[in-house]
Amino acid sequence: MDVPWLLVAHGSVTALVVVSFLCGQWPIFEGTFVQSINHFLTSGAYRHFLRLVQAACGTGARDLVLGVEQYCCDRPNPILQVLYVAIIGGTYFIIVQSSFKYIPGYYVSVLHRYLSIVVVSIGAILFVLTSFSDPGTVTSENVSQYVSAYPFDNIIYVEKECSTCRITRPARAKHCRICNRCVARFDHHCGWMNNCIGEKNTRYFVAFLFWHFLLCLYGAIILGFIVAGELKDKKVVYILTVYYGIDNSFSGLFPHVAQWLLAVHNTQILLVVFLGIIALLLGGFCAYHVHLCLSNTTTNETFKWQDYIFWMKKENAAKASAYTLKASINAASSEAQKSPPSKWKTFFSRSKTRAEELVVKNNIYDVGWIRNLCEVMAQVHRMWMLNGKDDATRAIWGNFYGGKSMKGAVSLLCRGKASDFPDNKVDSGHSETNPIAQAAPRQTCQGAHPLDSSRDDNDDKSHGDPNAGKESSGKNLYHDDGDYMLQQHAHDVV
Repeated sequence: MDVPWLLVAHGSVTALVVVSFLCGQWPIFEGTFVQSINHFLTSGAYRHFLRLVQAACGTGARDLVLGVEQYCCDRPNPILQVLYVAIIGGTYFIIVQSSFKYIPGYYVSVLHRYLSIVVVSIGAILFVLTSFSDPGTVTSENVSQYVSAYPFDNIIYVEKECSTCRITRPARAKHCRICNRCVARFDHHCGWMNNCIGEKNTRYFVAFLFWHFLLCLYGAIILGFIVAGELKDKKVVYILTVYYGIDNSFSGLFPHVAQWLLAVHNTQILLVVFLGIIALLLGGFCAYHVHLCLSNTTTNETFKWQDYIFWMKKENAAKASAYTLKASINAASSEAQKSPPSKWKTFFSRSKTRAEELVVKNNIYDVGWIRNLCEVMAQVHRMWMLNGKDDATRAIWGNFYGGKSMKGAVSLLCRGKASDFPDNKVDSGHSETNPIAQAAPRQTCQGAHPLDSSRDDNDDKSHGDPNAGKESSGKNLYHDDGDYMLQQHAHDVV
């Protein structure tokens, strides 16, 4: 088999494994071999490994492996942080050793010797900021501020107590079972940072992703220019066409040029492929989190809305089944003409669409993409608006979130007074000019909330007490009573 086809096969297998691992659980891949590969990579292979260890070494060895798994996956540890430092440091060291001797080159300036140090250092600084900054820990001292800053929407967030921290859990907060703390505006726990991503460090995390995407892209491009410069300096194409009589076409030159590159610059080629794949993954992950920032939602909330929409669709399916059963009974007991079912099919089809639209309609935290970015990236969150040190601060951010023009806010900031905004009234998150407070529904749900004991309660269990977190006002999401209450609530919302 020719070398180019080996490269194509290697790239195809690598792409299949990466896509299956990252995207195998997407609905579009349900029932396909991609989902099967994802299941094998994420759980199947590990289960087979445990069985092999138990068969070969006994139960004690299996328990040892499970203990290592618990430490690596369920406890704060620096393993992935060390791995990150090793990957970045090792890759940069290999680039310096193998490629800096070609700088300056035909296409690459000597400036890149020093620029590379700067860009890698900035990436390391962002890594430290994300890893060791406070994500927004909710404590008994600041819980009232967070409760005021983020109103409950009574759909995916209802007022309840964290069974581990024994404090009111603010809306958008979640108890991280790994860090064993409640985090405001919780997005996810990042093992690479050994830290939660929350209200106060989301901006660092997004900046980290974006910068490392640019860093990998920059490295791949510079290495590509180095290789292209070597092709130019060594006159490889000229020699192949003039001295060896190779046809001066892409199909004729490509196999020979590829063989020369793999023989002389194999390190640079492997680095380009590696950095290109990492840049692609980081770019997609960064784009996803930028989308979350623009819509003012989080990864955790995305999962919650998916659960909510799933149960609303389940209710619609139950209604459709009930109607079909009733229609069948009526047809059997009387000669009355049955109503055409096609209209009901259309009706329930619309209901599913409406259920999906709830993600947009009921996201009361979305105040427009500009203000969403200010809240996430510039740390202009609602608590500043509610608890400003002076009237000017409260007036500026109160009107900013209320939709007033920034011209008046800037003018007020320059003069240092709040008289330009006489209609601004801020008190504990219920300002008349605050759309966030206005949008929060005031109704109370009877019984268990449909998502009350879904994801959050599972993460409220403390590390030392296996029974912690079992006390909850809500019923289990998967119990029949919980299903009934969900259907009642979803019906009221729709």
